[in-house]
Amino acid sequence: MIYTAPNDPLLKPDGDGDMIGRDPRDLTIEELAPIEQAWQGKSLGDICRQIKDPARNGGKTLAQLHEHMAEDELVAWGWNPGDGREAVPGTQAQFGEIIQAWIDTGAACPN
Repeated sequence: MIYTAPNDPLLKPDGDGDMIGRDPRDLTIEELAPIEQAWQGKSLGDICRQIKDPARNGGKTLAQLHEHMAEDELVAWGWNPGDGREAVPGTQAQFGEIIQAWIDTGAACPN
């Protein structure tokens, strides 16, 4: 599934008026997530709370977070990152199942 928000930086015109997906590696600095969404140097608990906070996650509910994690092509790039990069373990479908199980059991964050 391609995430198709009107301002989605992963979509571009194909010449026929349709939008097609782009490789995340082609994004410009202006198209990347804001620095406030960076995880570097944060604890697992801080990352978890950030992911759940609509004020810091692009306004997403837990259901929308699940859809993003389980189906979005930007997230899918982690399983097919291209030459010279190591893919994350498992599959996006498995990741979606894990996220759903986390949500179903209360979406708790570690301290």
